[in-house]
Amino acid sequence: MSILKRFILLSFILLMLPSFTANTQSDGKVYAVLFFSPSCSHCHQVILEDLPPIREQFGDDLVVFMVDVTTESGQMMAQSAYQHYSIPPGNRGVPMMIIDEQILVGSIQIPTQLPVITEVGLLNGGIPVPQFPVMQIAYQEWVAQNNAAQPVDAPAETLETTPVESISPFNAIWEHDPVASVITIMILVGLIISVIGIGVTREGGFPIFVPRLIVVLSTIVVSLLTVSILLASETNAMALVVIGVTFFGLLMVSGLAVFGNRIQTAVVILTVVGLALSAYMAYIEMTANPAVCGVIGDCNAVQQSEYAFIMGIPVGVLGLLGYTLMLGISLIIIVAPQAFRYRFVVMLQTVVVLAGLFTIYLTFLEPFVIGAVCAWCLLSSLVVINLMWLVLPMVKTESEIVTEYLMYQPQPA
Repeated sequence: MSILKRFILLSFILLMLPSFTANTQSDGKVYAVLFFSPSCSHCHQVILEDLPPIREQFGDDLVVFMVDVTTESGQMMAQSAYQHYSIPPGNRGVPMMIIDEQILVGSIQIPTQLPVITEVGLLNGGIPVPQFPVMQIAYQEWVAQNNAAQPVDAPAETLETTPVESISPFNAIWEHDPVASVITIMILVGLIISVIGIGVTREGGFPIFVPRLIVVLSTIVVSLLTVSILLASETNAMALVVIGVTFFGLLMVSGLAVFGNRIQTAVVILTVVGLALSAYMAYIEMTANPAVCGVIGDCNAVQQSEYAFIMGIPVGVLGLLGYTLMLGISLIIIVAPQAFRYRFVVMLQTVVVLAGLFTIYLTFLEPFVIGAVCAWCLLSSLVVINLMWLVLPMVKTESEIVTEYLMYQPQPA
């Protein structure tokens, strides 16, 4: 659409908005607008699984207008809603529903809050069509075209034209956010290589520059992800604190691992960083509050997905438990007598490997199943990668001499 057409349309909206608002219906029904994308797996869940029982509960008293944001008209309506409700870019995800001038985002908020809002709205005489300008225009046109007939869910374009089975989450995320896709695949490969490296280093080991290089590369990617989160239009104190702990913590770890040979201290710092990241993700998952999302990934789509919980337990809580265990063992290693130290090191290595396997599973889900990437989750994955490389019994293969870089000395045969 040309700039001139947009200017004419916006001028028309500003001129006609008072009459549209004055004529908004109050017929005792509840009206809502659902923004969706045909390539969004969470949208499919909401539309095909969550909404049908809610519609059955309220019948014709609940009218949901569905807007496909991949079309030009749908994108115009979405932009109008963003500006009218001052929705920050980090929270402009789908599925998104507007009802009673409230914004519901994701596959958790919509099915849990929609029935409550609808019931209260019906008791109070109904909820009119949302008041953002382009929606008012679209509603007036819809009423004129249907001659004030019984309202039905509109528009006619529905998900039947794009079967759920034909949509690949990875293709969707690759088209929508290729940078996040590339970073996620790189981290997933790094996790797999790191787990394999546990067995490889049992017999020989890697040259000393390999783990140092991996720690430095991880720190660079962490810097990129933290900057992307800081670019979010709106942040909060909690997110800023976690980002600060993560960024400066990884910088310290990189310095200690490469220059200081203080591996024990580096491991302790990494577990503290992991605790901070898990605490933030647990808070988001348990409260259903929107996460601070930057320009890479869609954190809220991941945190509000069904995979954010395992047997009803938030993944962030499981992360808290895991990092707490690793922190405790790491501190014991520092103070434990030499005779017992090796046992705790093996225990730490076992916990880290299990964390690596679990992280591989979670990282795989994001691009290939969920169809969205969470920058906070990727930061935690990088922490696990560094932990695996710092607790490995690394030796210089060319000389078979144990180096000072070791976190601990291998037990003699």
